[in-house]
Amino acid sequence: MEHRIQLNGGSTDYRNAFQKSYTIIIPDYYDAFERTETLFYTNGGSLFPTEQVKYFTNLKEYQKNRIFLHCYSEERYHTVLEMIVNEFNSNQITSELKKNFKVADLKQAWTEVITNEYHKLRG
Repeated sequence: MEHRIQLNGGSTDYRNAFQKSYTIIIPDYYDAFERTETLFYTNGGSLFPTEQVKYFTNLKEYQKNRIFLHCYSEERYHTVLEMIVNEFNSNQITSELKKNFKVADLKQAWTEVITNEYHKLRG
């Protein structure tokens, strides 16, 4: 099942993106999935989404172990995304940050993520 959240219009605010992501991956049917891969791409900065990050870090351990957050940023230095990734990783939510990333490379990066996960499932 694929859900895509696309937020347009500048004035980057991570709170809305993380809130929507949470409401998609945590409903009752979530337990049917072994893993949830989330791609977060931004070309702008925002304040740290404290409340929304807590939604994830307060999840049960088995739920946190199923989430993988892939953050991609056009910016070379991205302190807030680094803070989010560090907070997730320190709370058993596997996360990564790739900086200085071009939007043209997203399709290839996401294809690699999906292909790697498919091969892990197939053994």
